[in-house]
Amino acid sequence: MRKTGVILVGLALLVGGGAVACGDDDDASAEEQYCEALDGLEASIAELTALDPATASIDQIDEARDDIRSSLEDVDAAAEDVGSERIDELDGAVEDLEGAVDDVSGDATGPEALEEIAPSVQTVEQSVQAAFEEVDCAAVTGEDTTDTVE
Repeated sequence: MRKTGVILVGLALLVGGGAVACGDDDDASAEEQYCEALDGLEASIAELTALDPATASIDQIDEARDDIRSSLEDVDAAAEDVGSERIDELDGAVEDLEGAVDDVSGDATGPEALEEIAPSVQTVEQSVQAAFEEVDCAAVTGEDTTDTVE
């Protein structure tokens, strides 16, 4: 009798654990979407930082800024399902970057503009990494997400 009770309790725990795991699938899906959106934002930032300072144009910088804004919109949409507390920080960092790009002197060269916006770019990169870590995207996606910030 006692052995049967232990088996029943064990089965109940397995079934209950299975229900919890099934519930986590929805959460994981939202987290995966959020992490994928962050990957897209990180890629957009990488395009900006990959511009050659010797040859970069203001138009290329403006285009990279627009790509970052678009990627951030994807992150914002995905964050609604995850409840990220870092999203406001990330939004603010990108807004600061956009302002820095907008504030670049009209007669500045590409290399001068890149130098002027570098601190804002670094802040965005740090905010993205904090957002990755908040949801533990490395565990969610099984990938390392610490490539951008040195």
